[in-house]
Amino acid sequence: MTKPLNIGMIGYGFMGRAHSNAYRKVNNFFDLEHRPVLKAVCARSADKAKAFADKWGYESVETDWRKLIGRKDIDLIDICTPNNTHAEIALAAAQAGKMILCEKPLAMTAAESAGLVPLIFESLENGVETEMFSPQPDRDEKRKELSAEGKFLVCYTGTIGLAHGLETLIEAAAILQNENPRVQFLLVGEGAEKDRILSLATQRGLTNLRFLGQQPRETVPSFISASDACLVMLKKADLFKTVIPTKMLEFMSCARPVILAVDGQAREIMDAAEAGIFVEPESVRGLVKAIQQLAADPVLCGTLGEKGRKYILRNFSRQQTALDYLKVLNNLPAKAR
Repeated sequence: MTKPLNIGMIGYGFMGRAHSNAYRKVNNFFDLEHRPVLKAVCARSADKAKAFADKWGYESVETDWRKLIGRKDIDLIDICTPNNTHAEIALAAAQAGKMILCEKPLAMTAAESAGLVPLIFESLENGVETEMFSPQPDRDEKRKELSAEGKFLVCYTGTIGLAHGLETLIEAAAILQNENPRVQFLLVGEGAEKDRILSLATQRGLTNLRFLGQQPRETVPSFISASDACLVMLKKADLFKTVIPTKMLEFMSCARPVILAVDGQAREIMDAAEAGIFVEPESVRGLVKAIQQLAADPVLCGTLGEKGRKYILRNFSRQQTALDYLKVLNNLPAKAR
């Protein structure tokens, strides 16, 4: 007996018709474990969506693709929209844990496609290794090693890439070098933009910023724990509103307050945990204000860090998310596993 595979179609043009036709006939040609169910079609016009649904046999219609992706009764998202919308929709569908069928191209350029892959992996709700990413006993020793004694250390770890908008960090560091010399920045990682960002820091004459290259994964929690606050940054774009950066969860797991310059679902998690301060992406003054606020209030830093750690232990431990993934895998067709 075949199992239902609930389809959510976004778009109703020629390829939408072609895919719908294939879904209706595929079980006549192949012996499959699953049977496509035309569950919902999405279009901006409710009337056109309804006409398409009536013709092809879809059970319901939506006019907002985000709402369709959020539906619990949808297993697979089929993207048949204009080319320039594919990347945003695919990323959102990945974040929602949906199977994805996307008409080519995935994105508008090869560079955008290449950049989308790590963002999709980042957007997955990965479990945190809460034993590794925990407050470390060598905090004071590490701070001494980093010449951060008596300083307010702001740490950024991970990829230094095009998507992260670290020019904002450089501008904030330049302001704080004059306004609050106690603030120090630590960047740990590698990426395509590292040399350019380092060059910007040199041009600015920054003495309050230290670059370290990529470090062994097992040492990263020590750098996080040695910091007073941790930065999570992406450029201002709707595309990133569905991204949940793993580094944010790791910072929270280490009981460090988060300064989050990413809107959308990442912000919702941080706000639910009461684990940090949100600033508008690419806002230099917003970033400066958040750092100044935390630097002036160690009690707030401690409170935000403790709440973040507790939230991760309840919701994002490896054990919990492993169980969640098993549920997803068990629902996949055998040939897709």
